[in-house]
Amino acid sequence: MNFYCSECNKEFESDIPSKKEYSDPIYGNCWKYIANCPTCGQESDEKKELKPISKKKFSVALTPTNCCGGGNGCCG
Repeated sequence: MNFYCSECNKEFESDIPSKKEYSDPIYGNCWKYIANCPTCGQESDEKKELKPISKKKFSVALTPTNCCGGGNGCCG
């Protein structure tokens, strides 16, 4: 597994990560994999690979509004 040390700004591999449980105020009970940095010894989180953003095409159906109806004065 790949980990990232924010202290050293280095990426490293570890075959023996630990599982750390914690409580998040929004999501409740959570867990993550951690490993100690071989350079400085700081507890480091697993490096997450960023997923590319999908470029799916989509269309939005616009609903016509009755702006000029009822004499509200919005149409010049």
